[in-house]
Amino acid sequence: MSGLIDTTFEAQLDHKTRMRLALKFLYENPQENATAAARIWGLYPRTVRNAVQAKDKPKKPLGHNKILSQEQEASI
Repeated sequence: MSGLIDTTFEAQLDHKTRMRLALKFLYENPQENATAAARIWGLYPRTVRNAVQAKDKPKKPLGHNKILSQEQEASI
């Protein structure tokens, strides 16, 4: 039996698509948790939780690009 190919709808989708659908499911159903979405779409619960946290976390600018003063610009 283990030699059979899994032909379920979820198994035919790539990982990125399943993750996107799991996140969409969670945002459309806020009463559900990440474990439920992971089970529905065949993903690891921790992966879905991490994706939710990363998506909710605001991105901060890194601050490596500085505006130079005129003296600094002239020295370059």
